[in-house]
Amino acid sequence: MRSRKRLDGSLGGASSVGVVGQSSSIILKLCIGIQILANVSWIETYVQGMQNLRFAVRTLAKSPIVSLVAILSLALGIGANTAIFSLFEQILLRRLPVTAPAELVNLTANGPRSGSNSTNNSGHIDSIFSYAMFRDLEQKQTSFTGLAAHRSFGANLAYQGQSSGGSGYFVSGSYFPVLGIKPAAGRLLSYEDDKVPGGHPVVVLSHAYWKEKFNQSEAVLGKTMVISGVAMTIVGVGPEGFRGITLGSLAHVFVPISMREALTPGWKGFAERRSYWAYLFARLKPGVTIERAQAEMNGVYLNIIRTVELPLQKGMSEKTKTRFVSQQMKLEPGDRGQTTLLAEAETPLVLLLAIAGFVLLIACANIANLLLARSANRAKEFSIRLSLGATRGQVMAQVLTESIVMAVLAGVSGIFVAYATSVGIQSLLPSGSEEIFESQISPQTAVFALVLSVVAGFLFGLFPAMHSTRMDLAGAMKDQAGNVSSTGAARQFRRILVTAQIALSLVLLVSAGMFLKSLVNVLNVNLGLRTENLLGFGLGPELNQYTPERSRLFFEQLEARLAAIPGVDGVSVSLVTLIAGNNYGSNVSVDGFQAGPDTDTHSMFNEVVSDRAHR
Repeated sequence: MRSRKRLDGSLGGASSVGVVGQSSSIILKLCIGIQILANVSWIETYVQGMQNLRFAVRTLAKSPIVSLVAILSLALGIGANTAIFSLFEQILLRRLPVTAPAELVNLTANGPRSGSNSTNNSGHIDSIFSYAMFRDLEQKQTSFTGLAAHRSFGANLAYQGQSSGGSGYFVSGSYFPVLGIKPAAGRLLSYEDDKVPGGHPVVVLSHAYWKEKFNQSEAVLGKTMVISGVAMTIVGVGPEGFRGITLGSLAHVFVPISMREALTPGWKGFAERRSYWAYLFARLKPGVTIERAQAEMNGVYLNIIRTVELPLQKGMSEKTKTRFVSQQMKLEPGDRGQTTLLAEAETPLVLLLAIAGFVLLIACANIANLLLARSANRAKEFSIRLSLGATRGQVMAQVLTESIVMAVLAGVSGIFVAYATSVGIQSLLPSGSEEIFESQISPQTAVFALVLSVVAGFLFGLFPAMHSTRMDLAGAMKDQAGNVSSTGAARQFRRILVTAQIALSLVLLVSAGMFLKSLVNVLNVNLGLRTENLLGFGLGPELNQYTPERSRLFFEQLEARLAAIPGVDGVSVSLVTLIAGNNYGSNVSVDGFQAGPDTDTHSMFNEVVSDRAHR
């Protein structure tokens, strides 16, 4: 009665209470009934699944050698695919470890650049801008929450009398705010650290460098370290896992971009609008699409090009000027950073993944053939199950459970195979690649291996499961078990499997042969020089603020001392080392030749010193 009075007060009448009470009672009973039915169905499914699982394990244990061979062969295929996927995921799929990476965009422009151009593996020539253009765009854009610039550089890093070579990033004050990341210790660089050229000698350490060199000690904050001869104060440490946004160019330190002139003797590029070297990226405002932001940025960019930069272009033909004033800025997704490695690695990795997929298909075909043959020996078992009332679906579920159990066991083994394969791949890569490709199997890669295992188990178990339950019960009960695998459908399927295996194996053998032939040709190519007993190394005195004259004297003394070492047959110096993967070039002039508009006067060259120590 207390309950009824409370309802009367809230609903305003006894009649209303009666209707509501009856309706509530019916709905409650229906909900309870549905819940009971759902629970019973779930319990039955669970019990049936556990029975199938236990029986599958016992069935596999009855023929351990056959099961072990099948699991190992499948583990090799899954392991190969998992190892290649790990490489694929780390290089091509992994997003930057920053806040909302999908909102990041990279800026490019396709116009001609008549001044000096300096690129690295953050992008090609269409990805670089002048520092002055960056500052103009930063002030006038309206589609971004922030626009940032960066540039990698080599550096000499010294702390408490110990120095080592390293790499760093020149970054604008907006770099870390745009990425939306938090420091592991201290603070990150901000807009206040990037106002006056040469006026902000502060540095942020990467987390990996902090861990390796400083044992993650926060006592280093506020201390002074010397970067390329310039004393700078350590103000913070970047978050764990973040080493910059350029894959293949991992930074040890982050320095304000306004400090570039101070750290690069002889370089004067802040005011020069025809000096292109900075890479730009931005974060879109909420609700702003790439297309809308691109249209807005092109309006700003082209206005600067036509009113400010066009008058500065010298020696351009009218045709080139037309291209210059009609160039377009393009925004590209920046969730995976800025790097040329993505485009360079995509085709080889896709081919590797396809080849690994072929290996797995061959393994699946082998196991499907094996299961189909084994189903002939179990025909009587299946016929008895069906005769006693089991449905065809229940028997198929049992057979598929056995296949998937086998595949999951192979998948777990394949993870270990993948790890060993990843370690082997890393040992074949150049020195320093361990910072790009980790041999550890990530949780995402492990999930991929297990999902691939389940899919493979379903694929190679589906036809044997379907075929083993489609039988003549009377004939099977009379011990005519062979009719299961000797039917036309079974024979045809096995022929298809064998043909597919031969075709895929042939493709792999031809590909492997061509690869080995190419590798042999590369190893035997004539380099045009003797490489026996040849040792090369690099030095950068300018990274310690050496003047050109002081650097020349340093190298002369070094040559003399090296030549005096017993066993040294000769010493030489060059600007670009032999087969180094990089180059150096500049415009050249020839006496008596007047270069006209659009004449390409650029040439690659090297500066070398004669072998003074040769005896």
